[in-house]
Amino acid sequence: GYAVDAGFNKLTSNGQCKVTSAKATFSATVTLPRLAPSPSHTPELLATWRAYIAGVENSHAADLWFVYDRLRTVESAILASSCENAQSAGAAAVDRLKAEAAEHQRARMAAAPTAK
Repeated sequence: GYAVDAGFNKLTSNGQCKVTSAKATFSATVTLPRLAPSPSHTPELLATWRAYIAGVENSHAADLWFVYDRLRTVESAILASSCENAQSAGAAAVDRLKAEAAEHQRARMAAAPTAK
């Protein structure tokens, strides 16, 4: 899973408040399966396992990079908002990003070749 957190700074001058900066931070945790070592594992089984794990890693990386590459959209939404609406604008942008990421994952999985 992953998390996107957003924060911002604001400045009030002459009674006017302005969002001066915004920062979206990304964190992720991926748990991968492990193959318990065994002297009975054949080189073929180990090669198949390594290929499987590489595919799992690549799949997770594609999904996480999709989100990471779009953090700026969250920051932009906050910067474009008023001080009063900055927090809700950031939350809405994070929700949109999560929906886009879910759709990206569905489309990627639908296009992926199936094992035979």
